[in-house]
Amino acid sequence: MGNWREELRRVIETEMESPPKMSHATVEKARRAITRFINQTALPVFEALKEELEKYGRHCEIERRQYQVSITVFHEEKEEFSYVVRGRAFHRMFFAFPEFGDPGRESQIGRAEVVLNRDSDHGQAVNTVTGEMIIQDFLKEYARWLGKRTD
Repeated sequence: MGNWREELRRVIETEMESPPKMSHATVEKARRAITRFINQTALPVFEALKEELEKYGRHCEIERRQYQVSITVFHEEKEEFSYVVRGRAFHRMFFAFPEFGDPGRESQIGRAEVVLNRDSDHGQAVNTVTGEMIIQDFLKEYARWLGKRTD
């Protein structure tokens, strides 16, 4: 079974060596950007998808939580597919190599991360994700989920 206890110790110790916490002002700025993105970009896209999917006999539910929104598609009263857009704040990676950092910039950035049922990560910066990108990714993943070709 290997030495899993040693591996667990390394994981925990690595976690303890995490970068310094973001300042309160930086966290609030990232949270505002994520909330704006969810409300102004992702939520309207999900509403449009819901309206269109319901024309094809799919029932859809949209759930809005803090820093995330999800759409779940039902067919014949059974859950068929779920798609989530979630926002998180990430540290820029130059904390490990400060010489690559820009001292005039904040050391954090707000990012939007698309999370699907399977362990897929399509994370992109909040300010680079468009409604069209969400729609295209949703369609690709929904088609894949249904076993349809997406080329």
